[in-house]
Amino acid sequence: MSENYEVSISDYESAINDVVSKMEEVRIRFKKAAVPYVKEWMGHTARNEIKENPELAEKVGEKRLKELKSEVNALIENAASLIDVHLDNTTIWWHLNDQQDRSYYENNRIPDDIEKAIKYIFGQLGVVLSKDGFINVSSTSGQQKYKAWIESGNKYMDEKPIFPYAIIIPKEMKAIFIEYQTLIKSAQEKIKTIEALKKEQKQTEVAALWDSL
Repeated sequence: MSENYEVSISDYESAINDVVSKMEEVRIRFKKAAVPYVKEWMGHTARNEIKENPELAEKVGEKRLKELKSEVNALIENAASLIDVHLDNTTIWWHLNDQQDRSYYENNRIPDDIEKAIKYIFGQLGVVLSKDGFINVSSTSGQQKYKAWIESGNKYMDEKPIFPYAIIIPKEMKAIFIEYQTLIKSAQEKIKTIEALKKEQKQTEVAALWDSL
């Protein structure tokens, strides 16, 4: 009987590994879908920030604006690398971290940790635009008209550039993440089954021991 339990548990563990592999494939697709989103967002936001500060743009001058635009374009071209840096963070993905009791699928929405990682990516645009004062990425300097693009939980934590406002995730990325959430549910069901099998196995072995005495 114990051997039957072991076989069943092993089969479910193998099935979980298959699901985890599929999760990783979906995660990679999510990252790829993020590339055009990040590029479009940065281009639009940079143009809008310059447009909304005509006096500063005039003060900076055409030559510097041309240089600044080149820096923004370079950042946009580096979007895939930025996405790798922030969306390869193992702590924000269910199948890559050790906190698998956390909920990642409530209301079919993207978790705050993943959305925050995207905001960190956007924060890099603030670093570029802050050089001439269009964006403030410091709690102590820069223009104060808008909220600073900075995250500082307390005075002991280094300030980290981040887009501080709400963002709208494209439907394509949301659809991909719903696939990920569905796989999480499948893995969690299998994990619960394994736990139940292990408990039943122990109970069966103890009962058999008792009967043999």
